[in-house]
Amino acid sequence: MNTQIDWREELDSSFGRGVDRAPTDYLVPARAALRRRRTAMGAAALATVIVVGGIGWAVAPGDHDVRSSHVANSPTSATSKPTTKGPKTPVSARAVPWPAGDGPARVTPGKGLEIREGAVVHQRRDDLYPGKDTESVALDISFEGTRWWLALEWDKGGSASSSEHAGELNDSFDAFVASSTSGGGMFSPEPDPIADKYPYGRVVNYGLDGVIELRPGATIVRRVDNPHSLTPPETSVGLVVEFEGETIWLSLDSSPTGGGGTFVKEADSGWATFDEWLADQVALQQGEPGLRLVSIDDEGVLTPALPGVEIIEQQSDPDLEAYTGGVATASAAAMLTWDGETWFALVVRFPRGEDTVVSFAADKADGASNVEEFIEFARSRGDGEGLR
Repeated sequence: MNTQIDWREELDSSFGRGVDRAPTDYLVPARAALRRRRTAMGAAALATVIVVGGIGWAVAPGDHDVRSSHVANSPTSATSKPTTKGPKTPVSARAVPWPAGDGPARVTPGKGLEIREGAVVHQRRDDLYPGKDTESVALDISFEGTRWWLALEWDKGGSASSSEHAGELNDSFDAFVASSTSGGGMFSPEPDPIADKYPYGRVVNYGLDGVIELRPGATIVRRVDNPHSLTPPETSVGLVVEFEGETIWLSLDSSPTGGGGTFVKEADSGWATFDEWLADQVALQQGEPGLRLVSIDDEGVLTPALPGVEIIEQQSDPDLEAYTGGVATASAAAMLTWDGETWFALVVRFPRGEDTVVSFAADKADGASNVEEFIEFARSRGDGEGLR
């Protein structure tokens, strides 16, 4: 699912508008904001390292945005007198010394991934962001008595990385990889004029005055006014929009000081109907848990959470590391019926007792007809945006 928020307006109004937003409202907006803050860096510039919440983020030479704001040093270039001894060695091909205290792996221009001499790689994961036009790797690596977990992403334009001392913030290397890949990469997408003009699903803009601006060629086939029950001048709208053969569901809200929304392609939604999806978005926006058809106990056993739910089959502890992050204390998948529809459910319990419940309409699960097929379907989407 994708989201978009006017961050400038949100920040300006944060002291006067005490409405909390669901966590899902803040994932893609940050990427959109970063797209508008591109920073050029020369190929000879040294990497700038930032520490965010205990994780080190490194921005290597290039013109990419990264997932965290950063301050780039101005690039410097070496000068030399002409010589007749042969062609000058390109900066990118020269050996770059490892600064004292530097990590055990890095990406350098012209060489790509370098692992420091004497370092020992315990685990390695390549291609962290399938389908993206970058190279990437995660390393569980030791050097001089210190064990590191590193994630690096790079292309011809530059590189970015995140790192932590093993176990400092995540309980396992798998959990570190999951947290490093959850945002889709450390490079922000290239500027997209269409997405800037029509930020919601690339088909709609919802102004601060509540006016809908529709992309040419798009058609509104259904509209639900003010599903969030906001009080003027705040307003909201639910939309079903068709564009170029696809149907897109949107839930948007706006006020004179800011707004936001969620959107999803119907085919990827995991919901049987637009009304069910919209009701879930309203619940999440209001800080409620949304639709939960089943609940889980500490042994990974599911039981109905709503009247009328009938569990057909279930499987505890499915092999779905992309969703559990290697730290879940219990998980289970099930096939069930409710309200005349067949559903699948994936439930994950995390160490602090927090449960993530995903209810997924069977007719949107790529033909899955039993729990095992649903688990395979969920696994196939684990490297992308997941089930939602």
